[in-house]
Amino acid sequence: MDQHPHQPTEQKTDDCRDRLGFLQGLIDAIPNPIFYKDRDGRYLGCNKAFEAYLGTTRTEIVGKTVFDLSPPDLAARYHEMDERLFRDGGVQEYEASVLHDDGNRHEVEFHKAVFLAPDGRPQGLVGVILDITERKRAEEALRVSEERFRIIYEQSPIGIELYDERGELLEINAACLEIFGVADPDAVRGFRLFEDPNVSASAKLRLQGGEEVRYRTPFSFDLVREHGLYKTSMSGIIHIDVIITPISAADGAPPARYLVQVQDVTEAVLREENLNYLSMHDQLTGLYNRAYFEMEMERVQKSRMDTAGVIVCDIDGLKAINDTRGHQAGDELIRAAAGIIRKSFRDSDVVARIGGDEFVAIVPNCTPEILVTASLRIDRNIAAHNLAGSGPAVAVSIGAACGRLADRRVIDIFNDADANMYADKAKRRSGRGAS
Repeated sequence: MDQHPHQPTEQKTDDCRDRLGFLQGLIDAIPNPIFYKDRDGRYLGCNKAFEAYLGTTRTEIVGKTVFDLSPPDLAARYHEMDERLFRDGGVQEYEASVLHDDGNRHEVEFHKAVFLAPDGRPQGLVGVILDITERKRAEEALRVSEERFRIIYEQSPIGIELYDERGELLEINAACLEIFGVADPDAVRGFRLFEDPNVSASAKLRLQGGEEVRYRTPFSFDLVREHGLYKTSMSGIIHIDVIITPISAADGAPPARYLVQVQDVTEAVLREENLNYLSMHDQLTGLYNRAYFEMEMERVQKSRMDTAGVIVCDIDGLKAINDTRGHQAGDELIRAAAGIIRKSFRDSDVVARIGGDEFVAIVPNCTPEILVTASLRIDRNIAAHNLAGSGPAVAVSIGAACGRLADRRVIDIFNDADANMYADKAKRRSGRGAS
């Protein structure tokens, strides 16, 4: 007769307990929070990570529902999703919030699945929580950053374009469309950077080699129309500052994108040109000024010219005009004399006003005969002007000199011409009064 009738049952109980202990130890070792519930939504168990996440113990969790453990709004969301899972079966994934042990709501992903009874009916569910709070924060920071850069991109006063690795246009902002006179972004879709005739061949090679290119250049809309690049409302030429930056996915890799920044600097260029013009020209007559004349003397002196000539002209009677009729009349006389003297010389000759009533012309590769001819031309043009009566009567004293640059300095030739002018003025002075 068996003396130990209950030993097999006890052994099975111990084995079952061991297996349950093993399984509990197994899920406790998993770092993500895990829980399982029955069909009524009551917690059957969980792992240590779940206890820590909620800041409570397994004893306080088992037998409770989400309504016992979570704020009402969160509990309602969990219950709704649980019921949907029991109805639909399978695996369920969704994002939600969980009240964490730190007192804050954390963003999480729930991964749930139904487990079945032996008869195939849903017996409960098991769930795993993945904390995605940091990922969500990073995504939100990225979204805010992208939105900020999108606003900067769209509202930037600087034209911005983005091209792909082949140089085909991907993006263009409003400022860039305005610069190039394009009303509809679709009009430039498919435009290719490396087919733009306004970008030099050397710049294109440097870009394809991964080198950043910066330049200021005139931009011709006539070329745009000639090549049929796109429809534009602009015409003529503007001046643009351009920075083209190749962007590579990794060091040493070919460019994957090309970022183009464009500024219309036409006004700045025109201002600069105007300042340069003013720095070298006399405002009253438009002729070159004394500073430019002195620079030209230096240039001619250092050139390979054999000879140079200088003609000096001084208006007769300007002081008397200023004293009797005022400086406005004197200015009219100066402008009239300047126009006559300028048209008496070739375009290659430099004509300048170097004093109130004194003008000078540098004649490159000159001979005495050329100087005589130029002086006579001045006299003839003055006579024609005075005969026409289209402006104040003009009279000038003239002095000329020339020399070989190997033997003489240009400043010495100028001084000789100036002395000859004063000699001519002395001859003219009789009967006209001092000038």
